[in-house]
Amino acid sequence: MAGRSPLTWVLWGRTSTPTDETLPNADNLPAVGQATANGWINLGYFRLKDKPSGLPNPQYTDADLQFWNAGFSYDFSLDLPKVRYIRLQCLQNVSLTNNFFNIAELSFWGDPR
Repeated sequence: MAGRSPLTWVLWGRTSTPTDETLPNADNLPAVGQATANGWINLGYFRLKDKPSGLPNPQYTDADLQFWNAGFSYDFSLDLPKVRYIRLQCLQNVSLTNNFFNIAELSFWGDPR
């Protein structure tokens, strides 16, 4: 299960009705706060926090699994525009196969105004 988790990812957002587009790869991302040609705003590039064991991926221990299952938080810049729609782009998964990923839960908090 842990090998299916995203290792690196980008969160995108937009205020208007979503349109589909092929998102840029890690080498061609617009700057955080900037948008793609079709209006998806880069909300941030993220990497999974380091495992307690320090083992190379895709190896992990029970302590690593407990760490992941406990969850973790990431912060966004307060300068980002408000968005209504969120899109997650997994760039690399923990198993380094990059052919699938899974997420158990995403929760967002912010200014509701």
